[in-house]
Amino acid sequence: MKGNGQNDRKKHRSILAYAPLVAWTRGCDGNIMFISNNVRRLYGLDPEESCQGGHAYWLSKVHPEDIDKVKEAYELLFASGKKFDVEYRIQTYAGRWTWIRDISVRLYEKQGVKYADGFFSDITTVDRDAVQRLKQDFINVVSHEIRTPLTIVDGNIALLLEQLLGTVDERQEKVLVTAKKSIKRVSNVMINLLEMSMLQEGSAQLEIERVDISVLIGKAIEPFTAQIKKKGLDLKVNCPRGRIYVYVDPDKITCVISHLVANAVRFTETGHIEISVVDKGDGIECFVKDTGAGIAQEDIALAFDKFQQIGRAEGNGDRGTGLGLPIAKGFIEMHNGKIWIESEPGKGTKISFRLSKYSTELLFCVNRVIREAKKENSKVSLIMILIPRLTMLRRKWPREKLENFLLYIEGTLNNCGDVVVKNCDEFVTILKDRNKEQAMRIERRLTERIEYYIDRQHTAEDIEVRSACAAYPNDAKYAKGLIKRMRDKLKSDSPMEINV
Repeated sequence: MKGNGQNDRKKHRSILAYAPLVAWTRGCDGNIMFISNNVRRLYGLDPEESCQGGHAYWLSKVHPEDIDKVKEAYELLFASGKKFDVEYRIQTYAGRWTWIRDISVRLYEKQGVKYADGFFSDITTVDRDAVQRLKQDFINVVSHEIRTPLTIVDGNIALLLEQLLGTVDERQEKVLVTAKKSIKRVSNVMINLLEMSMLQEGSAQLEIERVDISVLIGKAIEPFTAQIKKKGLDLKVNCPRGRIYVYVDPDKITCVISHLVANAVRFTETGHIEISVVDKGDGIECFVKDTGAGIAQEDIALAFDKFQQIGRAEGNGDRGTGLGLPIAKGFIEMHNGKIWIESEPGKGTKISFRLSKYSTELLFCVNRVIREAKKENSKVSLIMILIPRLTMLRRKWPREKLENFLLYIEGTLNNCGDVVVKNCDEFVTILKDRNKEQAMRIERRLTERIEYYIDRQHTAEDIEVRSACAAYPNDAKYAKGLIKRMRDKLKSDSPMEINV
C-alpha cells in the first residue's frame, strides 16, 4: 500500500527532529541546501541562519585547530568524490566546544551542480582517553606478541637456509625462501601499521641529527638494488658533489625515501628509476621518478590517503599495503616540509619532497639539552627573540650594519644562555637549570637591550621585536611542544614596534 508523499515527508522530518543526529545537504558552490531542525535542539544553532550563511557560516563555528581538515574533507568530496568520516569540534550557541562526527553518505549531480548528503552526531560523551588507551594496547600487542614470534621464525629459517642444522635440498630451499619472503612482507605490514598509528595518535617523535642527505639516499636504495636489477630497470642516482648536511630524523627520512623507491619499483616494468637531490641553498629538494604506468590527474589528490593504490597498473611484485605514501607524507610534514606528486598516465610518476636545511637544527639542539635534563632531573628554559622584518633589513641595510646588528643579538643571547640557535628570523637561547620565572626576567632584560641598540641606530625603518619563553617540563615535555608554545605566543601577542 502506497502512502501519501506529503505524509511520508512529514513522518521523515518528525523522525529527524528527534533523532540524536543532524542531517544536511550541501552544494559544491558552498551553499547549505538543508540542515535538520534539531541542530537547534542539540547545539542551539539556527538552521535558517546555517542555510543562509552556507559553508562559510559553518566554518565560523568550527574550532580553529580543526578548520583545515574540515575544508580538506569537503574539497575532496566535491573535487574527487572521496566520501569522508571526520571528527572535529564546533562551538554551540552557549559557547561550549563539542566534538562531532561528520559523515558524508551520498554524492549526486542535479542540473550540473554537485550535491552531497550526510549527517553528524555528538561524540563528546565518548571516553576519548579510554579509546586512546585501547588503541595503544593494540599497538603494544602488535609490536610484541606478533613481531617477536615472526623474528624468531625468520631467524630459524635463516639457519636452515645456511644449512647450519643439516643439508637442505633444492625443493626444500625453494619452500624456505618463499616462507622467508612471506615473513618479511608480514613484518613490513606490521611496521607500516605501527608507523601509521603513531602518526595518527601524534605519538611519533623526531630524533634530530645533522646528517648528509646523500648517505640517507644510499641506505634507502640499497635493499632495492637486487629487485631493480632483476626487473631489468636502470637505476639513476644524482647527488651534487660534496656533502649536503640537513638537520633531520635520519630513520624517518630514510623511511620516506624507501617508501618512494618501493612505490616506483612496484609500478615500473620497463625503463628506469631516478633518485635525485638538488641543493636549494636554504633547503634541499629530493625526488624519485619512474617510467611506470602513471596516475590520472583526478586521482593524485587521493594518493596520500590510507590503503589507496589507485590509477596505476599493478606490477608483478607484491601489492603493498597502501600506507607507504601516507607515512611518507606524515614524516615529511613532521619536519615542516612539503611533499607532492606529478604524474600522467603512461608517462610515469615523480614524487618530490622539500626540506629546510636549518629549520630542524633548533629541534636537534633542544632535544639534546632535554635528554641531558632528563638524566640529571633538572630544568631547561628557552627564550625566543623574533625579528619579523629581518628579510627586509637584509635588503635595505648595508652589509656591515646588518652583521653588527646580528652579532649584537647573538652576543647578548650568548651572555645569558648556554646555547644560541639561529633560524631565519628567530634567535633562541637555551638556559640550563633555569625555571620559567627566571627565564621571564632574563627575557625582559634581553628585550630592553635589543630595543636600546636599535634606538641608537637612528634608522628610518619600523623594527618589530617580539619575545617569548617556555620551560621544560612545565610547559611541554618535548622540544617540538616548547617551540610551538613560544611561536603560538608570538603570533597571539600584538607586536611591539620600535619607530625611531
